[in-house]
Amino acid sequence: MTQTFTTTFTPQELQALIIDCVKVCLPKPEPKKDVSDNILDIDEAAELLGIARQTLYFNDAPRHKRGRRLYFFESELRQWLKEGKKKTPSDYEADANKFLARK
Repeated sequence: MTQTFTTTFTPQELQALIIDCVKVCLPKPEPKKDVSDNILDIDEAAELLGIARQTLYFNDAPRHKRGRRLYFFESELRQWLKEGKKKTPSDYEADANKFLARK
């Protein structure tokens, strides 16, 4: 069965209308889960960083403590690795001077 109709839409307007209708009919895509927000225990965090478990206890890696257990967010550990700069004694001195200047 063929139907013919007449319209005053321009081809571009008709195309935009069809695209809008199709978008409404299609299901919304699932938001991507950020895999970098994985919660790691101390063994997994040590493995990710490539260091011994004991070393992880004594460095300044970002951590969260619940009861007696330590947890780490993978995204925080990766960011901490990217920053990677250790403070020098002059950095600590500059921080102290800034702090004292505020008082």
